[in-house]
Amino acid sequence: MPVEKVTFNEDWYNNLISKSDEKNILLDKFKAIIGDSFSSCLEIGLGTTSHFADSLSQSFDKYVVVEKEEVKIDLPKNVELINEDWEEVKLKQKFDVIIASHVIYYFNNKKKAIQKVFDSLTPNGIALFVVNGKDADYGPLKTKFSELVNDKYTFTYDELKTILDSNNFEEHSIPSKIIFKKPADLFDTLKLSFDQYPEEYTALKEDMVRFFENYFSTKKYLTINQKIFVVKNNPWDKLIRHEDYELRINNISIMIQDKVFTPDPKITHSTSQILNNLPHVENKTVLDMGCGTGIIGIHCLKNNAKMVVFADNDKKALANTQFNLEFNNIKENFELVNSNLFENIHRKFDYIFANLPILDEVWDSKDKTENIASQFLVQCSKYTNEKGKVFFSWASFSDIKPILNKLDELKYNHIVHKDKKMGFEWYLIEISF
Repeated sequence: MPVEKVTFNEDWYNNLISKSDEKNILLDKFKAIIGDSFSSCLEIGLGTTSHFADSLSQSFDKYVVVEKEEVKIDLPKNVELINEDWEEVKLKQKFDVIIASHVIYYFNNKKKAIQKVFDSLTPNGIALFVVNGKDADYGPLKTKFSELVNDKYTFTYDELKTILDSNNFEEHSIPSKIIFKKPADLFDTLKLSFDQYPEEYTALKEDMVRFFENYFSTKKYLTINQKIFVVKNNPWDKLIRHEDYELRINNISIMIQDKVFTPDPKITHSTSQILNNLPHVENKTVLDMGCGTGIIGIHCLKNNAKMVVFADNDKKALANTQFNLEFNNIKENFELVNSNLFENIHRKFDYIFANLPILDEVWDSKDKTENIASQFLVQCSKYTNEKGKVFFSWASFSDIKPILNKLDELKYNHIVHKDKKMGFEWYLIEISF
C-alpha cells in the first residue's frame, strides 16, 4: 500500500540528480521564460542544492526560498531562506515569479497548495510548475510498477492539469536524460520516483530490474520529459473563467457559474460600484442590462422594485440569473430576456443599470467593447422614462475619453462617480436626459 504521506529522502534525491541533466535544462528554460522584466522571485522547495538560486537570484532584486527540510548548504548572500512548510507558511509579500519544481508530489492538499501559489503572485506575475511527464520512458516504467503492485497509478501530471483546468496556461516539454552504465543500475537511481511505495519497490527489485534490462536493452540513457506549466496571474481571466462558487455580496448570496461574469469584489469593482450607488428603486421599473449572475436586479427586487427585466446576450448568464432568483426565493416581478443590447427590449424603464464588457481580451466578442458601449449610449435614451436615469460602468484600463466624447456628442447630462480600487480608476457614469 502507498504511504499516506510522501516524505523527502535526501540520499535518493542526490543519487537521482547526480545522474541527470534535469537541473541544467530546467534552468536554461526558466531563464528563457522569465526574461529580465521581474524584480522578485520565490522558489518553493530547494532540495539539497541551490542550483536555481545560485543563477537566478542574480536577476532579481529579491529572491526567497521556502524549504521545510533542514538546509545544510550555504545559500547566496542575496537569497532569503524561510525554513517552513509551504502549506503552512504565511508570507509577508507577493512575488512576480514563483517556481515550484518537482515539489507538488509532496503537497498534502495539492489543489489548496497550488491556489496558494496563485494567491501569492503579483498582478501579471507568473508561476512555473514542474512535474514529470507521463510520456517518454517515465510513463511506461511507472505503469509497469503499478501493474506489479496492482494499484492504478495517477500521474501528478494529470492531477496538475486538472487543477489548472480553469486557468490559461502554457505547457513546455523539455527532455532530460538519466545516464546509466547498465540497466540494472536504474533500480537504485530511480528510488526517488517510487517513494510513494518504498516497501513495495524494494520487495519487487527482481521484477523491476528485469523490466529495466528488457526495456533499456538497446538504450544508453532514460528520458524523462520535464513538463513546465507556466501560468500568468491575469486577474481578468478569472472574471469569466472560474469554477462554480458561491459569493455573498451586499448581504445577498448568489451562485456564480463558470463562463459567467463574476461580480466578486476581489477581482472587479464595477458591480460593487453600481450597488454602492444604487438609487431608491422602490416601485420603480428596472432594466439590468448585461445581467450576468443577476445580482444587480436581484438587489433591486429585494428593495421592492416594481419590475425588473434581466437582459443578456449570453444564455448561460440568463440561466445563472434564473438559478439565483430561485436561490433567493424570488418568484415574481421579473422577466428574463435574451437580447443583444436593446434588440429584444420593448418597453421603457425608470432605471437602467449597465455593467457591460470593458476589456476586449476578457470577452469572446466579435465587436470591440468600445463599440458596444457606444451603441448602448446611443440607444439607451429611447428606453428610459421621463426623469429616468441610466447608470453605466467603466474603468481606467480602457480609455474613457471615447466614452466621454460620445456623451458630449449625444448631449447627455451626466455625473461621473470615481473610485480607486486595485490600482485602477473605476467610473460609474450617471446619465439623465
